[in-house]
Amino acid sequence: MNKKYELGLSLNYVSDWDYKDAIREFIQNGIDHATTTNNNDFDIYYKKETETLLLCNKTSILEKRSLLLGYSTKSNDNNLIGEFGEGYKVSLLVLTRLNKKVTIYNYGKNEIWTTRIVKSKRYEGEEVLNVYVKTEFDKIRSSEYSLVIAIENISIDEFEEIKKRTLLLNDDIEGLRADGYGSILLNDNLRGNIYVNGLYITHIDNLKYGYDILPKHIKIGRDRDLINNYDILSKTFMICLNTLSDEEFKELIETNSLDTSNATEGVIQANCDNNSMRKISRIAEDLYINFKEINGESSFPVDSDWLKKDMKDEYPSINPVTTTASKASLIRNFTSYYSDLNKIKVSKNPLELAIDDLENWKAKNTNSLPENEISELSEIINRIKLQINKNSNNYFGEAPF
Repeated sequence: MNKKYELGLSLNYVSDWDYKDAIREFIQNGIDHATTTNNNDFDIYYKKETETLLLCNKTSILEKRSLLLGYSTKSNDNNLIGEFGEGYKVSLLVLTRLNKKVTIYNYGKNEIWTTRIVKSKRYEGEEVLNVYVKTEFDKIRSSEYSLVIAIENISIDEFEEIKKRTLLLNDDIEGLRADGYGSILLNDNLRGNIYVNGLYITHIDNLKYGYDILPKHIKIGRDRDLINNYDILSKTFMICLNTLSDEEFKELIETNSLDTSNATEGVIQANCDNNSMRKISRIAEDLYINFKEINGESSFPVDSDWLKKDMKDEYPSINPVTTTASKASLIRNFTSYYSDLNKIKVSKNPLELAIDDLENWKAKNTNSLPENEISELSEIINRIKLQINKNSNNYFGEAPF
């Protein structure tokens, strides 16, 4: 017996999706199911002779209610990317539209699902996706898998493209894993590639490594178009910090690597635990000591022309030296930079005390503020500090009468 389920998806919905987008959605669902269910391995096979891609879960099943728009099994688990929500229904539409036949062997419920695009009487002749569920036949339970999604008409070239975008399908991946954040990918051919949970998302030029980021750290939309480079580079910084040695990390900072360019106080305060904070403080101190040894004890790192000019004009005895933004940020925020600069002052004035209060407030509220706002506040405080140093005598000197 066949039961028909008419989905309210018109033929041209998500017209910009191709087969790679649709198959990625199925693969991420399979990975998510394997993540959330014990003994639910997810495997991928390609049959070259029939040009068929098989996506297999050992214990998963599909409920017919999952065909409802708005239904998802993901809930609020940030460790997952998808889990059979709208994306898999869209994938059924896209693949069917591209003449890539999809058959779902829902062995766990003794069902076979197929799809077809038909003209709908309900929607005045519009072409929509229908799913047909066959429920009456001899038991067909697979000996190994409970759910198999078979996608036909996948050429070998198309499968090779899928392989490039799916780390699970590559046996030669070299990586360093950072607990809680993801992995650095060391293969030259993956340099600049960004993956989330093993699935390709985007490419960023000039990165030294590729990265596989855990989904709880990256917010992405169904079309994978809501991700931005600021978020990505915040996570590449943290992955490098938690995987590389001190010397390797310092080399990235010294060479102005894009991988560690987001070395802002906001990113660090929002993401670092105690161990990471100790490491970043140790690295910053080493960078500061090395900077002084090379440039002289009176030297201070700066990362902008306006800052260099301000310091040069106000403090003739100080040697402001331009360096990379990430290096200057680490030294300013995690060493004795400001206390060294403030040694030229006899005592703090009321405005400086107010800045102390502002910094204390920032420290107490770091976890409740977005990273970019913390970074912006830090930069404002830094500029005020420099202005205090520059104008303290004018504001708080003795009255001339």
